Amino acid sequence: MSEPALKIGLFGCPTALHTRTGQFVPLGRPSRLLIACLLLQGRRPHRRELIADRLWPLATPESATRSFRTALWRLRRVLEPVGIEKGTYVVVSSNGEVGFNWESSFTADVLELETGVRAFEDDASTMPADRRIATLKAALDQYSGDLLEGSVEDWVIYERERLRRLYLRGLNALFRAMAEAGRPRTAIRYGRKILELDPVRESTHRRMLRLYAKSGQHEQSISLYRELVERLRSELGVAPTRATREVYEAVLRSRTDSPSDSSSDSPDGITDGRQPDLADQMRSCLDDCDAARVQLKDALSRLRNLLNQG
Repeated sequence: MSEPALKIGLFGCPTALHTRTGQFVPLGRPSRLLIACLLLQGRRPHRRELIADRLWPLATPESATRSFRTALWRLRRVLEPVGIEKGTYVVVSSNGEVGFNWESSFTADVLELETGVRAFEDDASTMPADRRIATLKAALDQYSGDLLEGSVEDWVIYERERLRRLYLRGLNALFRAMAEAGRPRTAIRYGRKILELDPVRESTHRRMLRLYAKSGQHEQSISLYRELVERLRSELGVAPTRATREVYEAVLRSRTDSPSDSSSDSPDGITDGRQPDLADQMRSCLDDCDAARVQLKDALSRLRNLLNQG
């Protein structure tokens, strides 16, 4: 497969790269808002006034229209400079609607992330497991920072949080896959990334405690738990849940166990003689509910866009 002619980056500092010429262009504020709107708000063309109202909600209709025209002109200069035919990427219809040319040769990091995570979560996929994991890893690599860093518009904040949660879902899926595949050190790397974004997620802490112990890193396990205790106390005024305390106590006991204990049937190599408790079962249910909630919010957002365009 040939390299796409255009690569759009909206995570972190937004940029556009024309791969055939090597031209690398940062996207200014109007351009980044407009291209994000075109890529993230559904594949249908959008009416100019709706885009203007979304991007400049506090401006008068006349001012918003002027701002939209300026943004469109600047975006086309970036995506369709001299040598690239107008309409290659940005399509303006005869009735004034504006959209992105989805048939063009391009990639966008935000779309790569969405496609990769959802492909991994697709239970009906016939893709081999190792290929699904490789695809998910490549998708997660696209996330180089929050969406449109520095932008504070309401719709950007919503999309930023949605994509951040999607990234966390992908990280968590990869984290669990590596743990269940018996690769604790690899799993730990992904667990650390999760905790960088969500440092009080106790389900991740519990699995990390087990993984550290399984890989012989008991001191790191103890240190991780102490950090969690302090963060929960200082930020939320609470203590770790009973389920987390019990895992920590099991880790402490495992320090004196014989080496043969780590080869038990427990998926993380830590056992305290108990079957998985209700809290662990609830954790899995909550993870599923969180994923469903994000998907529902995404669907409702797209439905609102369709109703507005109607």
